[in-house]
Amino acid sequence: MKRHLLTAGLVALIAAVSVISPALAVVPATPTGVTSLDAPGDQGGVINLFWSVNTEDDLKDYRVRRTTFVGVGIGDPVVATLLAPGTTHQDRGLTNGATYYYRITARNAIPEESPLSVEVSTIPRDNVP
Repeated sequence: MKRHLLTAGLVALIAAVSVISPALAVVPATPTGVTSLDAPGDQGGVINLFWSVNTEDDLKDYRVRRTTFVGVGIGDPVVATLLAPGTTHQDRGLTNGATYYYRITARNAIPEESPLSVEVSTIPRDNVP
């Protein structure tokens, strides 16, 4: 009898979860339109990042990952987490002349994380004459 009640309880719980949260079960779309630019008119050390806004209703934030080598992966350091609907980030304190590689992900409230965006790269430079 106990086993039957436990099984019935689990079935009811699974059914309730699937009815309540089908929208939350959708992984956010990969951020698109990702670009990176050296900040103009500065002494360097700054890169500006931009991307297009995701349209999911339950979008929570975006995560920016950065490396100094090609192939930014999901396990690489997150250098910024920006609340949605923000779609820009200014990365500061960088070394002029070094190449920095970036990829963006989007997360929902669960938090499920999107696949990585395309990789972009930029070299910060001293732009003051």
